Amino acid sequence: MKTSLTIQTTISDFPEFIRSGSYYVDKTLLIRDIIANERRVCLYARPRRFGKSLNQSMLCSFFNLLTAEDYSHLFDGLAISSEREICEKHQGKYPVIKLSFASVVGGALEDNLAQMARCIKNGLAPYYPLFTKPEVAAFAHCEDVMRFFNSPNPSMQNTDILLQATELLHDYYGKKCVVLLDEYDVPLQTAFQRGYYDLFMPSMRALMTSTFKDNENLQYGIITGCLKIAKESIFTGFNNPYVNTILTDDGFGERFGFTQDEVDGMLGACSLMECRELVREWYDGYRFGKTEVYNPYSVACFLAAALRSSDNVFKPLPYWANTSGNDIIRDLLMSDKTDETFRKMQLLLDGRTVKLPVAENTVYRDFESSPETLWSTMLFTGYLKPAADYALEGGLIALEIPNREVAQIIEAVFLQWMRRELHPVSSASPLLEAFVSGDAEKVEEEFSRQMRLSISCRDCSWNFYPAFLQGLLTAVAEPGYSIVSNREIGEGIPDILIKANNASCCVIIEVKSCKEPDMLSATLDAAICQFKERRYGEDEALNEQFDALYGYAIACSRKQCMVKSWRLKR
Repeated sequence: MKTSLTIQTTISDFPEFIRSGSYYVDKTLLIRDIIANERRVCLYARPRRFGKSLNQSMLCSFFNLLTAEDYSHLFDGLAISSEREICEKHQGKYPVIKLSFASVVGGALEDNLAQMARCIKNGLAPYYPLFTKPEVAAFAHCEDVMRFFNSPNPSMQNTDILLQATELLHDYYGKKCVVLLDEYDVPLQTAFQRGYYDLFMPSMRALMTSTFKDNENLQYGIITGCLKIAKESIFTGFNNPYVNTILTDDGFGERFGFTQDEVDGMLGACSLMECRELVREWYDGYRFGKTEVYNPYSVACFLAAALRSSDNVFKPLPYWANTSGNDIIRDLLMSDKTDETFRKMQLLLDGRTVKLPVAENTVYRDFESSPETLWSTMLFTGYLKPAADYALEGGLIALEIPNREVAQIIEAVFLQWMRRELHPVSSASPLLEAFVSGDAEKVEEEFSRQMRLSISCRDCSWNFYPAFLQGLLTAVAEPGYSIVSNREIGEGIPDILIKANNASCCVIIEVKSCKEPDMLSATLDAAICQFKERRYGEDEALNEQFDALYGYAIACSRKQCMVKSWRLKR
């Protein structure tokens, strides 16, 4: 497959993106949403890598009077260009201050505040030549703004700096300002994780309130981030912003993320329509309001990799897992050791829909005490989605995992949780030793013992058992062995591989489950049949690499198991 088309995965600067000639999924009608609905201050809360930064850059390119001459042509042929009245009245008409707090991840309180001040200074930098003009010196707040600029280490002592800058720009240009703030919640998350949230909040609250509340110099204020922070935490008396989360049903949910039609357009342009179902299974499934959307970053990464492929082999990968942002989910899960959380995570990983408590407003200080915290954060950061027929009833929403990519990410975090909290690591060593010696009887004894020790719920899903077994083995594998899951072997994908790092042996494991213990024997036969039909033991690479191969079929029900093993290569 040869094509000159390029799919961009790293650029979030709109002018650079358009000039690169890469395939652009047109989201410019977000401009019309804001203007036509008179949304003076908007907060859009979406998961990471769903196009927030690119949209903010697009808004800046459209509104900014400093770049009007250079950037106006970038919108030629895009959807917003057909909205002639909007373009005539608003394109290139406002001073724009564009900020991002994505880099505010300082270790200490002072570092966090200093980094935030530097981000503000960078946002005001395009206007520095204006601020230094002699005729501007007499304008209100010019001295305050220049003092902030001239400080070698600007701080957040002046939390009115953006209010002062917008007033100065308004007075000079005779036009109100547009303030664009991306990743607004990163400093809050950093402060929470570092333990100084209460000390940091006064500065953050003062900055946000003075900038966006009753600022007469503001034409539009557009704020983006992952979470909707409760107004009482960050906006004192701030009642007028338009807040759009993944639960907001305003008919414009597609402005972030890719719709099915948009993905089909990309697949067609790439001559990859045969991958439609594969892409849907792995990267679709999100729901913003009533709109079904794909993860745009993962779709773009998959298509970019496919276009680079020389052998037309298109393998989906969990691209989203390799981006930042999993830390807070991991921290929350690690701090919640309850059996009920364990049971609900199992059900979700089994593909079930589970009613869970959700609070749309996030209050960081409640993270360790509120039962809604884990599930709310997982929902609004993209790890869960509302079911198609969800309704908020008594604080409960029916939630499920969006797709295979997210299931793999959650499973990996879940395994860490199990290894750390649900069993003593050393007690799994006899189980590993039994596997690599081909002792099915000992494997059955040790695995059953671990289930009796660690499983506290009655109904274990089919996907739980291989995940649980992998967690047990991974905890004791190093340095002698590597534990690998869901890799293509022979003509199928067995659940687990145990590979000796010295190439002495490899163990191939297929795990199946059944609801009742009296079905174990038939389930074991099914596992054996699958093992042989898919020719796991005939994989040429494994036979060449390892001195010995062992095959295992395991059937599980509740806290019991049956195991059969055989030697595939001597």
